[in-house]
Formats: sequence, structure tokens, C-alpha cells
Amino acid sequence: MIERAKAVGVHTFVCVGCDEESSRASVKLASEYGSLYATVGLHPTDGKYWEGKKSIAWMRELIESGDKVVGVGETGIDYFHEPFDSGLQQEMFREQCLLAQEFDLPVVVHLRMGKQSSQLAEGRGQLNEAEQDCLQILDEVGMVEGKVLFHCFSGDRQMAEEVLKRGWFLSFSGVLTYPNASELREVVKMVPIDRIVVETDCPFLAPQKYRGERNEPAYVVETAQMIAKLKEMEIGEVDTVLDANARRLFGIKML
Repeated sequence: MIERAKAVGVHTFVCVGCDEESSRASVKLASEYGSLYATVGLHPTDGKYWEGKKSIAWMRELIESGDKVVGVGETGIDYFHEPFDSGLQQEMFREQCLLAQEFDLPVVVHLRMGKQSSQLAEGRGQLNEAEQDCLQILDEVGMVEGKVLFHCFSGDRQMAEEVLKRGWFLSFSGVLTYPNASELREVVKMVPIDRIVVETDCPFLAPQKYRGERNEPAYVVETAQMIAKLKEMEIGEVDTVLDANARRLFGIKML
């Protein structure tokens, strides 16, 4: 998989943890491959595994285990998957943000609105509950410019503007290439290129060309090409900027 990605110009990878098992696996992989880095965290839908200080302890242990952990997350707010405990999710999110601040690391944010909000989303003129709660926590803990990444962004222009005015990053996946993603493509047009990174969300959300297949890093080129088209830029220029953005966000130096 790594060789397939490198063959199309994808040379550096961040493996994202979403619970203790996947976080430990990501850190182990990162220790074995020079081009791989890791994040550690607990996903908002995995509240059953939250043990407060004990959970933060294993995250801290992994961060301190070496220099390959470059972020905290995937964490955040998810009111889509029911049943959910909003109070628990907010506690988990807040504590992981504070951990990220302790080590001067960025937070990888998962954000998904509730089903009722999804049904009312078209043409809405205000932030939904999940977006409001997410931004409130990030603001309360004082997450600074350049230290937050909204992973697999699927929000509208208004939410994108809230993220941008705080100096944070937006990440786009293969969803950007889907025929029904016209609104998201309009969002990309208004987001400055220096605030964008791309991702796979492996094994999900393969780009349209590979839709239905297991996603992998090599396919992220399709998303980058779509961004180049939307920005009316050469793909080589876009690749250079996206690489610089990710390195600036995660503090990754050129190998």
C-alpha cells in the first residue's frame, strides 16, 4: 500500500487513532516506517471506552513514547449515531483538547450533526447543535490558530467561515469527487488553499473513480486533482501547497 502511494507521489502518511487499540497500532506502525506518523485519541462514538483520567493516561503514554505522534484525535462531536450522550462526548472532547495543548499538538476533529439537523440542513442559515457545541468547546479551551483540523469536512460555507476565522484547517476526502457534492465543491472554492489538507478516511469514502473499493492513500490524488480543478491551479502547484500545509499543521519536517 505504501509503495502504491509513493508511486503516485504520496510520500508521507498520518495514521489516525480512534480508540486505544488503533492508537497503539498507529504508533507502532509509525515507529517501523520513517514516512509514517500517528495521532492518538478516542472517537466521540466510542464513549463506552472512556475512563476519564485513565484514558488520558494511555494517550499521554503514547505521545511520550517517541517523536512520531503528531496530533490528538480523532475526537470531537457526533450527534448522528444514536443513542448518544452529548455530555459525555463534550467531556471527552474537552479533555483531549487540553491534552493536545499540554504537548502543543493539533487536534483532529470529527464533527457530525444529528439526524434531525441533517434533514433540516438544506438551506439552513445557522449553525446546527453539533457545530455550536464543537466550536464552543474549542473556544473555551482556547485552541489557537493552526492547531485544529476539521477532518473529512462536510459542512456548509457558514461553518467553513467559522473555522477559517479562527485560523484552523479543513480536510477534504474523496467525497469531494462525488456527483452530489456540489455544495462541498463550492465551499472548497472559497477556502484559501493554504488552509486545506486532503485525506482518505480509509477504508471509507474512496473517490468516485474507485467508489465501492477499499480506500487507500494512493487514491488521495483524485481529491487533490479535484481541488486543482476547482482552484484553477496546476496539480503540481496544489500538491506542493497541500504538502506544506500538512507539514505545518502536524510539525512534520521533510525527510
